[in-house]
Amino acid sequence: MLWLTFLNIFVGIFIPFVFFGHRTRAIGVNLDSHTFPEFLGKRYQSRFIEIFSGIMIFVFLPIYIAAVLMGAVQILVVNFNINYDVGLFVFSAIVAIYVIMGGLKGVMYTNAFQGSIMLKAMIILIGVTYSWLGGIVNAHESLASLNPQITEIFGARGHLGFTSMPALGSNL
Repeated sequence: MLWLTFLNIFVGIFIPFVFFGHRTRAIGVNLDSHTFPEFLGKRYQSRFIEIFSGIMIFVFLPIYIAAVLMGAVQILVVNFNINYDVGLFVFSAIVAIYVIMGGLKGVMYTNAFQGSIMLKAMIILIGVTYSWLGGIVNAHESLASLNPQITEIFGARGHLGFTSMPALGSNL
């Protein structure tokens, strides 16, 4: 999950901003667009694209935000043993404060900072894990040795072991 998050941030945010950010910003300023749907609509001279992208953002962004908030609140609930509603209020207040105070730039800076912390933590975690387990080869051999136990537990659902992909069509 950490690698998925890292790749999402690195490939989905960092690389596009580095390689396309300046040009996109210049085009946006030239088109006098203030939102992404407006940018797309003016860039491609299509009212349909503008409306469609606006609807997609309006429909799916709240679902995404809700999922992120629920996950973050669960971390607070589990680690600090607090009530879910209190955790939701605290986390939402923290997010609201830094968005209001810093605006979109503040959000981008905190996301970049979070991504850099996650990258460093993942590198340290991988290094420490492999070190504790006696190196890359020993770690993977140890993991592979657990295959009979894990397939006994989850084999009926399609789990073929830690070093194999799940069975085609399984619900894993």
